[in-house]
Amino acid sequence: MTFVPFCYTITNKHIIAESLYIIQGAVLGMLAPATYSILSRSVEVTRRGESTGLAAAVFTFGGGIGAAIAGYILSNTGSYDIVFYLSSGGILLTLIYVIFKIEKGKLDHSKCSSKKKAIKEEIKRYSLKYKIIMLCAIAFLGDYIYGCVVALFHFYGQEVLGATTSYTSSIISIYLFEFGLGAPIAWWVSDKIGNKRQLFLFFCVINITLLGLSFTRSISIFTTIIIVYFLGATFLNASLQSLLSEFGENPKIKGSVFGIVGASESFGYALGPMLSAHVYNFNKSWLFLSLLLVSMIVSIIYLLLYKKAKI
Repeated sequence: MTFVPFCYTITNKHIIAESLYIIQGAVLGMLAPATYSILSRSVEVTRRGESTGLAAAVFTFGGGIGAAIAGYILSNTGSYDIVFYLSSGGILLTLIYVIFKIEKGKLDHSKCSSKKKAIKEEIKRYSLKYKIIMLCAIAFLGDYIYGCVVALFHFYGQEVLGATTSYTSSIISIYLFEFGLGAPIAWWVSDKIGNKRQLFLFFCVINITLLGLSFTRSISIFTTIIIVYFLGATFLNASLQSLLSEFGENPKIKGSVFGIVGASESFGYALGPMLSAHVYNFNKSWLFLSLLLVSMIVSIIYLLLYKKAKI
């Protein structure tokens, strides 16, 4: 990843830039399970939710600050090269920090076939199959909806709500700001009331708010409802990360679980905008109803599996 942003500055061919973008996505996908693994080794067991909440808050603020810095540079210099140079420099500094500061995990040199067998036995031994399926469904839902909002809300806001571009951009910024500030609180709450209660409560919040967003055309009411939705999504993600970090205690399967859940997130982020775009082209007013349908399906999966998942 250190070299990808830099490579953008030395090519002017579309095919090379597109190839770099594909490589960037592939590398980020591979980084997801590694990030979960590092996080699981670093958090305090008794403060699992709070610790993962702080990590998520830093991640979100990083996205917001990075976008602000890039926007400032582009508005003043118009140079994309400077933005890419800074990106490569920031990634390099992060790499150096990880090498020297993060505790290294123990490598397992056993054969692939024996590792697969050990993973299956571990999942069967602790009855983790339903828990993994549920976590994948929740991870898929979060990025499915987020991908749709990022890709289509500018169009929905202007064409359905009659809002301005500044309003639609502000809504995305509010999400990042709310997630960044609310994440530590959400994870602290998950430590206090438990993930089962938190998941059930905020599935209800998300489904009710998506229903409200489907039929609301008043910008002031819409803004209030979507802020509540963002809050529900923040608390839902808190429980997901808290449950996922528990797998860090099991070195035999944590890499596989982190990879599967990370892939589910990426699949949701890729599939969401694609399907929602077809819905939007068919009927603009049905956008949030289609998101509600997906959310209801995942909610039903949770209700069917949470007892078997032993949350």
